[in-house]
Amino acid sequence: MTLKAESSSSFYNLEKKHPVKWILNILLERPILLFWIIIGIIAHQSLRFVIPVLIGDLVEFGIEDQDSSQVKFYATMIIVTAAVSAFLDLTMSWANEIAANDVEYKTRDIYFKSVQNKNMAFHDEARLGELLSIAQNDLRSLYTAVAPGLRLFGESMISVIVVTALIYIESPLLGIIFIVLLPIWFQSLRVYNNRMTPAAIDQQNEFRDLSANVNENLVAAKIVRAFSQEANELHEFNNSNKNYTEAWIHRGKVTALFIPMLLTYSLSGIMFIVGVYLALNPSITVLGFTYSENFGIPQLITVMGIIILFRQPTFFVGATLELSSLGLAGVRKVQDILVQGISEEKEVNLDNDLIIEKGDVVFED
Repeated sequence: MTLKAESSSSFYNLEKKHPVKWILNILLERPILLFWIIIGIIAHQSLRFVIPVLIGDLVEFGIEDQDSSQVKFYATMIIVTAAVSAFLDLTMSWANEIAANDVEYKTRDIYFKSVQNKNMAFHDEARLGELLSIAQNDLRSLYTAVAPGLRLFGESMISVIVVTALIYIESPLLGIIFIVLLPIWFQSLRVYNNRMTPAAIDQQNEFRDLSANVNENLVAAKIVRAFSQEANELHEFNNSNKNYTEAWIHRGKVTALFIPMLLTYSLSGIMFIVGVYLALNPSITVLGFTYSENFGIPQLITVMGIIILFRQPTFFVGATLELSSLGLAGVRKVQDILVQGISEEKEVNLDNDLIIEKGDVVFED
């Protein structure tokens, strides 16, 4: 990746892409890891939701029919499924951690090489504490956006698909009701993300400002001891600290109003009421149309077990949006830094440490 002063605008267009695309470009440099994460998420989540189905079959074919062979078979299947699921979870977590470290390392490498080769005007105006905060806090937030953020998001989306399919298999009517109500759940996530993103950006900005004030105060204190006790410096620090605290409080208010979880509980209640009615009334007549299906107490137990598991992906996707909002805010700031203060006399190669100086050397008497 080469950064040229005379083509800084083209470099900006190249790198000023959506932060998600920035992360994906780095992940795709090691496709095997990304492939295993995706496969692991799909397989692991599918097996997790198979267990409630096996428990329902155990109740229906083993316990109710008092068939000991069926009890042994389904009990063995449950144990094997849980063991395979645990193995996939372990290896997937390992791959996710490596991928997250890779993204953080490469982004930090690009960032530091870019900052080192900025022109003097940039360094005169830049605040050292802010640059250090980006290198530490923002890039570490990028790590958590990938691990566990990537895994949690993938598990949540796969869980939604698996839950929908399993409910429809157990009861087409309940499956249709779930599918009809699901867009409301997705819309609530979209609204939550739109509120979380600006809150995360404000929080990161206030932390950078606070770090810059602390750094400037401590550095100046070494030169003029009384400087750190100046009323103006204390006032500026207190304002930064107050703004950072208020940013956290605002983000906490956004997190507290996590409507998707409330919708999940409401959805569970609706499915339970309809399921009980369907179990007690095999045939339902609506507007002259009679609908019937083989739905009993075992099927109701299975469906409610699946619905209960749906609360976990709802929590996971909420946590993912919180983590990713901070990480993506950090990427945006790094992208802004990359295109600032590009020296007109340098061509910077970000893939290695080679710096090509341009110009003539003139010796004067």
